[in-house]
Amino acid sequence: TTLFRSGENNEYLEKMKLGMNIVVDKPKDWERHRTDYMYSVLKNKFIQNPEIKEILLNTGLRPLVKLSEDSFWGDGGHGRGKNYHGKLLEKIRYEFFQE
Repeated sequence: TTLFRSGENNEYLEKMKLGMNIVVDKPKDWERHRTDYMYSVLKNKFIQNPEIKEILLNTGLRPLVKLSEDSFWGDGGHGRGKNYHGKLLEKIRYEFFQE
């Protein structure tokens, strides 16, 4: 299992802080389609950034778990969250392996 926490390296954290200043209205159907939207964002992120794509591929086939208090996107802080962020990364990684 590979555990990850958003913002673990300083460069990523700085970029994340810049993004926090951007206000974006969520689509009206966000709750129903949020995993589809997130999949699209994540897939494009890795397509546009080969260096982080390589990091993802280097995790092999290990499960990916986002350490987060968020029980939908992460582990909920207690290991019982849905971990959709990790699951989406695993799906994208698998797709890259199939290329």
